[in-house]
Amino acid sequence: MGIPTSAGAVVIGGGIVGCSTAYHLAKRGVSGVILIERQKLTSGTTWHAAGLIGQLRPTLNWTRLARYGTELFRSLETETGQSTGYQQIGSIRLATQAPREEEFRRASAKAHSIGLPNQLLTPEEISERWPLINVDDVVLGLWLPEDGKANPTDTTMAFAKGARALGAKLYEGICAVGLAPGKDHLTVRTDQGEIKAEFVFNCTGMWGRETGRAWTATPVPLHACEHYYVVTDSIDGLPSDFPVVRDVDNALYFKEDAGKMLFGATELRAKPWGMEGIPNDFCFDEIPPDYDHFLPSIANAGNRMPVINTVGLQTVFNGPESFTPDQKMQLGPVPGFKNYFVAAGMNTVGIQASAAIGRLLSEWVVDGVASLDVSDSLVSRNLPFQAGQQFLYDRSIETVGVFNDIHWPYKQLKSARGARRSPFHQMLSDNHAFFGDTMGWERPLWFAPSAKKVCVDYSFGRQNWFEYSAAEHNAVRNDVGLMDYSPFAKYELRGRDATRVLQRICTANVDIDVDSVVYTTWLNQAGGIESDLTVVRTGQESYLILASSANQAKDFHWLNDHIPDGACAVATDITSGLAGLALMGPRSRDILTAFTGADLSNETFPFSTSRTIDFGYAMARAVRVSYAGELGWELYFPTEFAGHIVERVAAWRSEFDLRLVGLQAVDSLRIEKFFKHGGHDISTDETPLNAGMMFTVDLDKPGGFIGREALLRQRSEGVSRRIVQFLLPPEATFAYHDEPILFDGRHVGNITSGSYGHTLGGWVCLGYFENSDRGPVTQDLLESGRIEIDIAGTRWPVSKASLRALYDPSGSRLRS
Repeated sequence: MGIPTSAGAVVIGGGIVGCSTAYHLAKRGVSGVILIERQKLTSGTTWHAAGLIGQLRPTLNWTRLARYGTELFRSLETETGQSTGYQQIGSIRLATQAPREEEFRRASAKAHSIGLPNQLLTPEEISERWPLINVDDVVLGLWLPEDGKANPTDTTMAFAKGARALGAKLYEGICAVGLAPGKDHLTVRTDQGEIKAEFVFNCTGMWGRETGRAWTATPVPLHACEHYYVVTDSIDGLPSDFPVVRDVDNALYFKEDAGKMLFGATELRAKPWGMEGIPNDFCFDEIPPDYDHFLPSIANAGNRMPVINTVGLQTVFNGPESFTPDQKMQLGPVPGFKNYFVAAGMNTVGIQASAAIGRLLSEWVVDGVASLDVSDSLVSRNLPFQAGQQFLYDRSIETVGVFNDIHWPYKQLKSARGARRSPFHQMLSDNHAFFGDTMGWERPLWFAPSAKKVCVDYSFGRQNWFEYSAAEHNAVRNDVGLMDYSPFAKYELRGRDATRVLQRICTANVDIDVDSVVYTTWLNQAGGIESDLTVVRTGQESYLILASSANQAKDFHWLNDHIPDGACAVATDITSGLAGLALMGPRSRDILTAFTGADLSNETFPFSTSRTIDFGYAMARAVRVSYAGELGWELYFPTEFAGHIVERVAAWRSEFDLRLVGLQAVDSLRIEKFFKHGGHDISTDETPLNAGMMFTVDLDKPGGFIGREALLRQRSEGVSRRIVQFLLPPEATFAYHDEPILFDGRHVGNITSGSYGHTLGGWVCLGYFENSDRGPVTQDLLESGRIEIDIAGTRWPVSKASLRALYDPSGSRLRS
């Protein structure tokens, strides 16, 4: 019997992610679902996974999704009659150093805020419950009673059986070799014929990079690495409900396995595998183990569980797992290809995340949007260089080990650096910049007073650069600062229909005068914020669009994907073609006037306008906006003039005592001004009504915009969740992200971003406040009770909470 020639949806890949996708699609009523697998179900990486089911993830949304998985695993066996081996035996994480203890305390508070049961345990309490664990060096444990373990193969078979019961068909021994787009369908090419389908899902796992590049020229950055685990001989008295143990400081995990102990590790320096490609006939294969490489992990395991030293090691297993350069999955709609999706790059959590991924993919198909924001994991975020072979090889050596590292605020990876450098990089380096990595760009985070001090001492409190960044912050507030804006994403939209196209995408009215500037949001059909951007009208049929460097690929794909067929409008990514500087602060007009012959007076060059001005020998597009909340200009000019500008700026800095400013100061400046940041304070989970950004929306403009109807519905129903600015007392512990907000002792929301407000004199953070009575969030409400922020288990009282910026609420300094 041959394969079908048509289908409603084709899932490619028969691992647990592919089978979960088929199951969820069928469960949501998608008709004609088929799954094809090149060899046997689970034969890639699923079969050898450890099967750990943990719920506490790096973000609140992924924690929520992991909880959904736990609930589904609990019911899947009953629903299908297929055993999954799921046991809710809990997990215990061990901290052996003070910073890890603080990380656990912060994680515990976050987990409690969304109802995830957990308990902090002393070493004595751990030893009392589980005497097999050596706690001599342990300072704290984090107990999660609802965590568990499952059998990966059995769980996959349960998904497969459930999918079949719902009408899906699964085929083994069929290899997909290509994909071709059609007008109303996609064609999956296989070694046994072609299948036309409305939807296609690439769940090819560690083959995802190769299939992404070969089939659609889509960058899907991931690299397989060796992953080891050991199974001991039987251990007398080892209980079947022994919890999963995570010794994160030694990068180890342990679980009971049929009376034996299974332990594995994510080594500090991983061994990449499959550099030359992974063969299609890979099927339940193993990699010959490198015992010397894994011996330190075996020794550490014996120290943590001394019983291991008294029994034999039955199996030393080495198999491949795929890892991504930023430790986030590759997920979601593929840009430029209607109804084509990717789910790959699991970073060892594929079993745990499989249910969530199937659910998300089915939501994109049926609902048009995902129910929770996972934009940090979208495949559309990638730039081509990130899928380069050498980049992935070099980065994956580090990222596997970083998986268990302390999640320090502002932590920077060290490998595969220097991929993208601004024309001002050498100047910034010569002035003792400490660089951070954003989409491969080397961007200055702060400037040290000398070369010897260009280093970072990570902590959850004041890091060693605190005073340096404070000086940069104060320079912008009181004098002037210069910033490198070259890495900002820049797009040009040109054509007869450019205005019509952009009007439909933007919430603001962009049919404005030439040389006018507007700040706008882009929404999805549910009203969620996909991005926030600055739009400059440069001509009757042309626009310059300025966006975050972190969203360069994602935003450009969104723009391109929303240009209708037949429209006379062409989008071009010109990021590399334009260098940029920003001059911000009360003295910026005086200094820029000395550098150009242009009239920069408020009457001639008001806020939210743009002009082309002389800038040394270059002609620069000067845009009068400011993310710092002060008088200032962004200046963009062709990259080939940057060398000349560097020379001019050197003389300029000497003459005017001009301070260079890094991103840490930009962050503290914008948080003081209550300016939101995409990916932290605004996402698809929020609408402009929630985010206090209705000033970016023109509900009455001709033709409307994507998401308008959803926004009108939300306004009609009422908004009970709003972003609020909070000022903590100077002595408070620092709040960075996800810390719970309490109102009269009740949890009402979580922090989205925070930084020290050097002007306001305390830690300032932004976060969403939910009115539990379902009414609006008003200033009177905020002042009617006690607001606290729970930071690592300590509740700090908020000095001030406001719906308006605590610094310069009228915006007069911007417009001065």
